[in-house]
Amino acid sequence: MYTPESIVTAGFYLPRKKRRAVITLTPLIDVVFILLVFFMLASSFLDWRSIPMQTSLPSTNHPKLSDDQPLLVSVSETRTRFNGQVMDVEAMLPLLHQRFAADPEAMVHVKPLGDTSLQAVIAVLDRLQADGISRMTMIRDRAWSDESEEGVHENHSAAEPH
Repeated sequence: MYTPESIVTAGFYLPRKKRRAVITLTPLIDVVFILLVFFMLASSFLDWRSIPMQTSLPSTNHPKLSDDQPLLVSVSETRTRFNGQVMDVEAMLPLLHQRFAADPEAMVHVKPLGDTSLQAVIAVLDRLQADGISRMTMIRDRAWSDESEEGVHENHSAAEPH
């Protein structure tokens, strides 16, 4: 039996009704789910805490670090220095508290040395903050990545606070 779609009239086929493609969302949902799982597994679940710090841009009216009693904490991977002397963080806390008792407006300048990891610096900052020291700033001079541990206390007034 012939249907109207298959009848040939004068050498031409009658136009057929075009079938409309059905687009499903299932593959899209699958791809989104796979991406979600990938990024969940690829991300780290560390406790990202922020430490409130005062930072200052270089300016002409910025006070220079005092050469006689600066509060400079230099941090490297293996040791911590307070005003140029190798000292454990626990040993420097009483000295910092004495200085803050004498001058409440004092500022602790934390200076990472060489290739010090950020984790080592954050560990020192966390310990200082846990002991109630909140007036901290990070400093970095122009030769930060080229600086060695031995040349820490040579010229603190030349350091550029950031």
